[in-house]
Amino acid sequence: MNFNYPEKLKKKYSWLITGVAGFIGSNLLEYLQKNNQFVVGVDDLSTGKKKNILKYFNSKNFFFIKKNISHLKLKDFQNYKFDFVIHLAAISSVQKSFFNKNLLNKTNNLGFKKILKICKKKKINKFIYASSSAVYGDQSIKVNEQNKLAPLSPYAKSKLENELLVTKMNKINFLCYGLRLFNIFGKNQDHKSKYAAVIPKWISLLKKNKKIEIFGNGKNTRDFCHVDNVIYIIMLLCFSTYNKSDVFNVGTGKSVSLLSLAKIIFKCFKIKAHKKYIKFTSHKQGDIKYSDSDISKAKKILKYNPVSKTNKKIRDIILS
Repeated sequence: MNFNYPEKLKKKYSWLITGVAGFIGSNLLEYLQKNNQFVVGVDDLSTGKKKNILKYFNSKNFFFIKKNISHLKLKDFQNYKFDFVIHLAAISSVQKSFFNKNLLNKTNNLGFKKILKICKKKKINKFIYASSSAVYGDQSIKVNEQNKLAPLSPYAKSKLENELLVTKMNKINFLCYGLRLFNIFGKNQDHKSKYAAVIPKWISLLKKNKKIEIFGNGKNTRDFCHVDNVIYIIMLLCFSTYNKSDVFNVGTGKSVSLLSLAKIIFKCFKIKAHKKYIKFTSHKQGDIKYSDSDISKAKKILKYNPVSKTNKKIRDIILS
């Protein structure tokens, strides 16, 4: 991790992480284990990888529950009292959400409701959940939390429904914070799936001397944000005195076009014949053309500033 937050973790807290074997969940688990925190992790391993968390199975500070979140029961946690619940489990692919709406509803909606009910019964203090920048839809401006929401995919709609559910629960007796995640990348991100995120997928292809695929003309923009920044804002929220349930953009505040991203990666590989390694194809269904985060709210309220720089972290992944 490229940051340190030890002053708040001198005390041993108890954490519940759903989606613990996934990309973000496994990075969060690693950080908490390094800081002697006790974690109960839930994952059905449908998309999360057991290898991401295997080294912690013999740790006295980690207990694993293999289960889909929609099947969880209060008795699964009867021996634990949690200080914080970090809910990351979800079907997170925009494209997959068009083809398997039943699974999407089961995991992203019913599972979310199940976790909220368990939190209420367990009298949790703070509940932090992964939303998505996809709730904004396609907007050509830098978006803040007050912008209109116009989801373009079933996945994005499921995330917005979760946010609205929290808002409607006006009698909720614990704090809920939604993270509108932009394009998060980093260690343990799956590059083999057909729904793989662009950075790990491109790096994997170029390592095999294969072409990368760009949907559209390459002018699509994204805010690529390293996973360290997500963990950092989770820590800030857990120990913040901010006592209002809310949502926050999680990005870097700087977007780049896919062509610019390709050039950054080509430079790391010392590839000069760019055109030879690019295949342009048509836009995907539900794909957003422009995505640019305004993180001023998180900066003002939480004193959040990105702790890991995108270009350096891309180079680190290539060299790893």
